[in-house]
Amino acid sequence: MLDAAQRWRTSFDAIRDCVCLLDGDGRVLQANQALGELLGVDPQSLAGRSITELIYPQAPPELAV
Repeated sequence: MLDAAQRWRTSFDAIRDCVCLLDGDGRVLQANQALGELLGVDPQSLAGRSITELIYPQAPPELAV
């Protein structure tokens, strides 16, 4: 199982486009390396953050998911 998970992560991070998986509340479950590079952070640090916060960092709190 670990081998399959590692292959999936390697493939996910190889995608050049920014990709993230969201839960039903719009929070990041996983983000790929391209998104981390665009935002200048470790992609794992994005887990749990609202997609609204990532796209519109200056948005008023009432727009946050």
